[in-house]
Amino acid sequence: MVVQGDTNAALAANARALPLVHVEAGLRSHDRNMPEEHNRVPIDRLADVLCAATPDNRANLLAEGVPADRIEVTGNTVVEAVHRQLPDQDERLAHLARLGLTPDAFLLATVHRPENTDDPAALRAVLRELAALAAEVPVVLPLHPSTRAPGPGPRPPGCPGSSPRCG
Repeated sequence: MVVQGDTNAALAANARALPLVHVEAGLRSHDRNMPEEHNRVPIDRLADVLCAATPDNRANLLAEGVPADRIEVTGNTVVEAVHRQLPDQDERLAHLARLGLTPDAFLLATVHRPENTDDPAALRAVLRELAALAAEVPVVLPLHPSTRAPGPGPRPPGCPGSSPRCG
């Protein structure tokens, strides 16, 4: 079975005694509060073949005692997929111009982790820091649907006070 990431399907493969190939092996945040971090190390222990995206991911596996002959550095499938979907440079420049931005002169922030969005105080702190950065450089903040949900709560920088979270 080939699994990408830190899915429970990998654990099911082990329960069925299926050979397991783990794509994105060796990825570590070192943050035990992240649910996916709970599966990463055990899946890498169970996998027969580990496809590490980067040499750093390979180094993580080696440091954890995984035999080198089970590890291959294969590249990052997510990054490669994003690169294939990007519009060409002219389209990207036109999109930036529509937003009033220039290349390499803005900050793109994605705020989607539950520990940053589910707790109103944490979200307020993130937005406060982004607002401070926005005084120096434009901030682009695409909102995840759960963060964008209508209701009371903190608003992104520049969001009108009467608008519920700029939904």
